[in-house]
Amino acid sequence: MALQWRRYPSFQRAFDEAGDESSLYTLQNPDRTALYVGQTRSLRQRYASVRGAMDALMSASHALLFVAPVDPALADLVEHTIVFWDCTPHNARLHASMPSPVVAVRHYFEGSAPGTYDGPQFCPPGTMRDADSGRYR
Repeated sequence: MALQWRRYPSFQRAFDEAGDESSLYTLQNPDRTALYVGQTRSLRQRYASVRGAMDALMSASHALLFVAPVDPALADLVEHTIVFWDCTPHNARLHASMPSPVVAVRHYFEGSAPGTYDGPQFCPPGTMRDADSGRYR
């Protein structure tokens, strides 16, 4: 499974561009450690009433927002896989049970310069984690 991530400066901008698309999203520290991973059928519907508050929090914390479109049929499984293997600290669920079926996830991001990767860091760029062992490959 390949995810094509895009970085957004605000939830408002993500609403405007990704809006009603089924998506995975992550909030990360500036050093790219994942804080939270979520999935939604529509960012617009999920966060419409709190987008201003989310933007204020992002600004105050310097958090980074990344969004990747995902097939709605696979969204729960891919979210579970990322949360399970990368142990995002603010996801209250999905840590205890291994995802099934096994799915390998590869992360892509259109960098700001050729050969650079400025996308979300769940694992090193261009690598995958083995779903059975959690080792990078």
